[in-house]
Amino acid sequence: MKKRILFTRCSNRGFTHSLLAACLLAGSAVATTADATVTILATGQPFAENILVDGSRVYWIRHDSGVLSVDKVNGGLVRTHSAGGAGLEGGDIVKDTAFLYFVRNETDDSFSVNKVAKTSSSPVQLTDEAIGLGLALHPVQGILFYTTFKNVSPPGHDPMFDTVIEKISTLGGAPSDVIPLPITGLLPISVLHFSTDNVYLHWSQEDPNDSGNNGIFRIPLVGGAISTDVSGTAAEVLSTPITDPAGGYLFWTEDSNSPNVAGVLKRQDPGGHVITLVSNVGPTLFTCFAAVGSFVYCERGGAIVKVSIDGGTPVEVVSTTDANYPVGLASDGTYLFWTAAGDGSIRRIAIPPTTSAATKVAAYSATLNGSVNPGGLTTSVYFQYGATASYGSSTPIQTQTGNTFRNVSANISSLMANHVYHFRVVASNTGGTRYGSDRTFTTLSATGPPVVTTNPATLIASFSATLNGSLDPHGLTTNVYFQYGTTTSYGLTTAAQSHTGNTYLNISANISGLLASHIYHFRIVATNSAGTRYGSDRTFTTLTATGAAVVTTNSATNVTSSSATLNGSLDPHGLTTNVYFQYGTTTSYGHTTPMQSQTGNAYRNITRNISGLSTHTTYHFRMVATNSAGTRFGGDRSFTTP
Repeated sequence: MKKRILFTRCSNRGFTHSLLAACLLAGSAVATTADATVTILATGQPFAENILVDGSRVYWIRHDSGVLSVDKVNGGLVRTHSAGGAGLEGGDIVKDTAFLYFVRNETDDSFSVNKVAKTSSSPVQLTDEAIGLGLALHPVQGILFYTTFKNVSPPGHDPMFDTVIEKISTLGGAPSDVIPLPITGLLPISVLHFSTDNVYLHWSQEDPNDSGNNGIFRIPLVGGAISTDVSGTAAEVLSTPITDPAGGYLFWTEDSNSPNVAGVLKRQDPGGHVITLVSNVGPTLFTCFAAVGSFVYCERGGAIVKVSIDGGTPVEVVSTTDANYPVGLASDGTYLFWTAAGDGSIRRIAIPPTTSAATKVAAYSATLNGSVNPGGLTTSVYFQYGATASYGSSTPIQTQTGNTFRNVSANISSLMANHVYHFRVVASNTGGTRYGSDRTFTTLSATGPPVVTTNPATLIASFSATLNGSLDPHGLTTNVYFQYGTTTSYGLTTAAQSHTGNTYLNISANISGLLASHIYHFRIVATNSAGTRYGSDRTFTTLTATGAAVVTTNSATNVTSSSATLNGSLDPHGLTTNVYFQYGTTTSYGHTTPMQSQTGNAYRNITRNISGLSTHTTYHFRMVATNSAGTRFGGDRSFTTP
């Protein structure tokens, strides 16, 4: 076994579990505390650190005894997966469909990369070359990434060892370099943690010589040149989600560089903008955060808070008493799991629903919004609302099923003008009732200037488009129209429309005589006796003069036990186009409607009646259009016969 040196920072890695709770008590207050019922799944787990969830079990790594697991719903018997060996403090644990992978502490300064079947307690060593905490798994190819020492001196010179990144198959075999030697410039000096998305291997890096190589870097999974994600940051653990809405974001904890002082959680959006999401996070050595939907859940001051991935005020969801000083966090989308340093337990909560901002707020009406994950149970969802946080009114119940977060909304009316209203989303099933946090909105005055929003253009063709917006006339007779043109000076306007009332209306106008392959700007404008208001500028680009057809599959109509009408929209895109529908009981379809021939450069509705269907059967269908520029397929839709 080769001897290794594990690079460490001098700040957060000086935390010990016995001092962790005391160090975290410095946490500052957060906005509000939502209801959360904590379930303790396992006890007697001191030194439990990073955690992950997969299938029916939750797994964690202990730096004194390796990898363990317990049933994620009922708790009970703790299973040991790496008997006879210890994990590595702050070490990563990753998984595929059958195995767990982790860095194992063989001796005081020797480490190995191991795998163990999820049903086994006998780990298999893949390599004894590891020296660091970080471990990552290629999302498709079954390759593990880790750090090791390598002689970077040219032949004939005295050996000089430095940290490099290697990879090895999950099936074993010989390791190989991720970044070929010799390297100039961004030589990894102390690689801390890894993360992979569908394209890149990302890592956080410390430069002990302080020569400017601190930061987060990446290299394509298929190999290539190193590039920089974030420069100059004292990053520790990082995460790169691959599913929306957080897909393309980069999250990381950042060291405070001060002994026994907690760090921060930051994120970079797909546009490269970096913000701090949560302060007083610690210790940053561990994966103390988890992205779920459009929120990040994170340890703060011994409690658990959530914050939007786009920033805002963190909201406490589990108090310090109930969270008991989390170390590692993970989620399956339904539950949030964590290792609690305060008493060495493994804990979880059902992720509460989220109350989102109200929209379409008018003088006497509004739309309430939220998101909820039913957690695999039939769930009743509604909103409570009223002039105080005691609410007093509720919206009709909506029934939701499934295992993913989805947006819910409800329109409310008969409100009082110019009043503050409180509201929250509520979700109830056999697992209990959960409440979103309280939010407020203020209704508009009875009359006033119009309220307008410019919405995206639709039905964009070569020489025409449909402009869209929304309008609240705000109790006064209002004239509304669109300005449009090839610059933000516009120059052209649509015909004015007159509207009255106090509710939001969808406004649209068709425009033609445009130039092909051009960018156009537009905005909605509304005027009444209280003033003129302008929507924000938007743009669209017209299609080329000719090209492949543009098709959209729309919902089926007139569905009976034996027949239905299939619908879609088509722009032939300047070429003679044959269009038809495919349909059948699977997405392989198997049946087609007769072809229709269409020409021109404008959108038109396409329909076909089908018959001979079976009762109580689900049918799939899509629209297909072919011209000399190619064949295009609309999205799959389905309907069920009664």
